[in-house]
Amino acid sequence: MIFKSPYSLTVPNVDYLTYLFTSGVFRPDDKIWIEADEPTNFITRARAEELAKRIGAGLQSQGISRPQNESADRCIVLLVSENQIMTPVTMYGIVNAGGVVCTAPVQASSFEIARQIKSCAPKLVICSPSVVETVVQGIKESVLPELKVAVMTSAQGKQELKLQDGTNLISEKTLEFERITNQEALKKRVIFLGYSSGTTGVPKGSLSLRSRADVGVQLTHRNVVAQICQWEHHFLPLHNRLKAKGLQTSLPGVLPTFHAGGICVHISLPMRIGLQIWFMHFPRFDLTHMLNIIEKHKLTCVFHSPPVFLLFTQPGFPREKIKTIHYAMSGAAPLSKSLQERVTEVLYNGTKLETNWGMTEVVAVATMLPSGEGVTDGSVGTLLPGMEAKLVDTVTGKEVGVGDRGELLIKGTSICR
Repeated sequence: MIFKSPYSLTVPNVDYLTYLFTSGVFRPDDKIWIEADEPTNFITRARAEELAKRIGAGLQSQGISRPQNESADRCIVLLVSENQIMTPVTMYGIVNAGGVVCTAPVQASSFEIARQIKSCAPKLVICSPSVVETVVQGIKESVLPELKVAVMTSAQGKQELKLQDGTNLISEKTLEFERITNQEALKKRVIFLGYSSGTTGVPKGSLSLRSRADVGVQLTHRNVVAQICQWEHHFLPLHNRLKAKGLQTSLPGVLPTFHAGGICVHISLPMRIGLQIWFMHFPRFDLTHMLNIIEKHKLTCVFHSPPVFLLFTQPGFPREKIKTIHYAMSGAAPLSKSLQERVTEVLYNGTKLETNWGMTEVVAVATMLPSGEGVTDGSVGTLLPGMEAKLVDTVTGKEVGVGDRGELLIKGTSICR
């Protein structure tokens, strides 16, 4: 039995950057990414476009180039950083230059950095100041010991991207976006190389376009644009409801931007669904810090995982700090019906904790409910627009029906290459 989404999906034939920057949900001077502890440091929509073009030019000066055809080798840039406001525009710059964004956890050891370098063979490594020493050591231990390192800095009011020798990668020149409309190019051209969580072994993410023997979680222009369109269908109504009340759709930027969820919610979605991100500079989660930021800046949304939402239900939780929240989403791990109901009791404004299900291989999310439906039945919602699924018996491979256990198979435009 094939299960289909109740919603249809139309994906425009346009590349990732063009799709983002042709949205009118933000005006040129609207703030999109803000440093939560230094709100005078922010990036507007106009500044984002400027930096994406200047960083694109800067990266091309270092040999990152656009592919001549879809079978050509690609230039991978490895990014290792905690969340910061320069992360989105740096990723945009990599894509604009023609490169592939590949991320590693900011907590990675030098051994893990070396292993990932062996796997993806990057042309350049970009990192934050806090992990320069680890990254440099990882490069020394790797199969590419001569790799260059660029440092991305946007704390304490800075917006910088420089090689260790001081070369500024935010060029004085600009590189215009490559508007891609060819369907085959959009389907084949990889822009994000995702590493799976490693729950089935060593994290996987090798990129080989010439050989099909060793491929990883390759996400193309078409995949990511499709995922954004799916979220727009479910999420734009919330943005419009909040806007009608004079409220900004905003949330604390705590999802790791080296993870599929963070790349989707903090990097790819903001300009299409009006999401303002208040980035918090810390390598490890700090609940008190997040709650203070929500209260201080009157943020309206919160996205996190069940273990964090469990803390919302503990004795002494300062509930008054989240009174501005109008939307809450749980992901990345199973959410029980009991916890969903208990968290919902803590939230204000009639908000109910919603949930989803997904993985790196579907860009981020495959199922959720339209925002504000307020279902607390413990389910992960319905298939996103344009998605199909079926259950198969894990032994025989035969399809099974409603109420049966089986392995879930997913099909759709956002499925990785």
